[in-house]
Amino acid sequence: STLMRSSAASDVYKRQVWRGYDIDQQYEVQKDMVIDIDVTATAGIKSFWVTIDSEALKDLLPVINMPEKFDICDIPADLAAILHDEFGFPINEQVKNQTAVMFSITKFVEILLEIPGEHNFVLDVTDNNNVLTHKTVKLIVKAAE
Repeated sequence: STLMRSSAASDVYKRQVWRGYDIDQQYEVQKDMVIDIDVTATAGIKSFWVTIDSEALKDLLPVINMPEKFDICDIPADLAAILHDEFGFPINEQVKNQTAVMFSITKFVEILLEIPGEHNFVLDVTDNNNVLTHKTVKLIVKAAE
């Protein structure tokens, strides 16, 4: 059947899917927005870099002890507290060599709602075959009228 046949090329495109949204579009952040990204890598995840690309957040990140760029496969203990305990990100062995991971930015939404501007979360996932998938969750918060 056609459903069973999946070419490697189309497989690459399905590696990062934002549930209920088109990950290639920019969205205005809403109060109850759910930002759950399903990441799959048949060969297992080797590295998963998250880059927070946002002028508006640049000064705030150090205040909440959040780095601008980090590999959730390789998070030191001091950072694990904020990334995992506070924001619920899967980290280290929950990600490394896994074939499917759910990465959620949902807990970030309440912070973002307070900060007008464009907030991009760049997700670079490399699998154990060194295949890179690059996607960006593009969010915008409009200033209050």
